[in-house]
Amino acid sequence: MSIQRACLVALIWPALAVLGACEEAATEEAADITEARNPFDLAGVCAKTLGRHVSVRDTDLSEGTVRWNCADVPGITTNAEPRQGRGQEYCEYTPIQNGKRVETVAELTAGEPLYCYFTSVFQDVDGKTEEENPNEVPGARDKELAEALSAAMGVSIDPELARMKLSFNSRNAATTLISDCAAITPNVNEERQVACYQAATRASANDAATLKTLCRGRSLTSGDRWAKAQALGAKVLGPNDAGYQEQRDIIGCVALRRAENGGVTFRNSDPMICSRVFRAHQECGCKWESLPKEVEGFSFTGWTGDTMPTHCKRVEVDGAAYKQLLVCEVPAEEVAELELNLDYAEDLPKLCNERFAKDVVMKAPLRAVEVAGSCRTDTAFCKAFAGD
Repeated sequence: MSIQRACLVALIWPALAVLGACEEAATEEAADITEARNPFDLAGVCAKTLGRHVSVRDTDLSEGTVRWNCADVPGITTNAEPRQGRGQEYCEYTPIQNGKRVETVAELTAGEPLYCYFTSVFQDVDGKTEEENPNEVPGARDKELAEALSAAMGVSIDPELARMKLSFNSRNAATTLISDCAAITPNVNEERQVACYQAATRASANDAATLKTLCRGRSLTSGDRWAKAQALGAKVLGPNDAGYQEQRDIIGCVALRRAENGGVTFRNSDPMICSRVFRAHQECGCKWESLPKEVEGFSFTGWTGDTMPTHCKRVEVDGAAYKQLLVCEVPAEEVAELELNLDYAEDLPKLCNERFAKDVVMKAPLRAVEVAGSCRTDTAFCKAFAGD
């Protein structure tokens, strides 16, 4: 299916207050992800997306970062020609054997190691920094990274595999997303739609159906429609109300649909980034700079600490563990059983998605691109995000 930018929305926030919620996959059908177009439906997608990350929210706030998992959301595949495999979350993953990309079980050589290779090196990284090489030699960085990958896997790796290939997995796209989300203005209808959606999740079946009819696809900016929704429990919360932070996060996520250059509703990354940036700008006055060239990609990390999944290791580049390249070896006994697995027979990238990518976590350093001193710290949210 084709990939576009937009926003993710979710269910009830406090329902997923355990770490395991970060790691489990969503079970919604693809239609629920890709067909959400109005603020009411998007509120449902955003609540689920943000809810899956609730256990790391406070840690991310204090660190000035935002996290999501590398695995594509359920129902998302990439079948473009030439096929690029999966990777919609500022990380792309590739099954590798004998130094070559493999797509199907029929392509495997018995007895040879099989790896799932992850890269978060931005699509538009090329050459070295201007300070190191003013002439920006094309492909210089690809060659260096490929040499490091070759050492990690014990076979020669094509430099073409070093960086991500999809255009929206680029530094420029990430910088544009941050800039666009900071520029979005508040919208009364979206705030009320989120409140209406949340009220529907708490209401009886009859009242929930009434709220959906009142709000979904309708304008709540004026008239008595909003008054009727309020009578059934819809409420735009104030700073002292329970659930205020959760509601504002969802509102920020829904706002992604109005980003100037678009945002992908069926990604984890775009909504997580946009929700935080929108709030930080609107509530704290934060301003943002472009991601610098020194940031070659968002980092692979863990849900807690910096532990990589079992069987996975960072690739050593320039004498140190490099946080944008990860190699995970599929255990030999699992490789031997692949011929019997119909799910993976024609889709080895799916193996990488389900076996490792759900536990591979991405981290974006938002505070690192905040204009120093631009954020106020006069509210609970702003103090948590920029107070340190």
